[in-house]
Amino acid sequence: MTVTDAAPGMSPANGCVRLRNTGTLPATYTVSTTNLLPLGDRSPAGVLVLAVSDTAGRWLYSGSLSGLGITEERLEPGQTRTYELSISWPPTPEDNTYQGGSLAFSLQVAALAAP
Repeated sequence: MTVTDAAPGMSPANGCVRLRNTGTLPATYTVSTTNLLPLGDRSPAGVLVLAVSDTAGRWLYSGSLSGLGITEERLEPGQTRTYELSISWPPTPEDNTYQGGSLAFSLQVAALAAP
């Protein structure tokens, strides 16, 4: 997912992520953000808002980019789940602090065998 021309009040940048259980056992899993770069006072991670929903329209998360933590139910072998992501920048009084800043991040998925 690429966010270009990020600015306060921007139209949301949208993308999707698909997870597939390629194992032989049912799994539960957690999705989180990692590797937020740059970290520091000028990182736009403090102002960008991430919203995550599933394809049924169920909202799973809405909050800071750095705070993402979704724990999901059982995913059977061969099953796929798709998440829709939206990143926005609501206007704040501190907007000038983040002008010219950039940010990269990763999504991490941790899976465990389901009970």
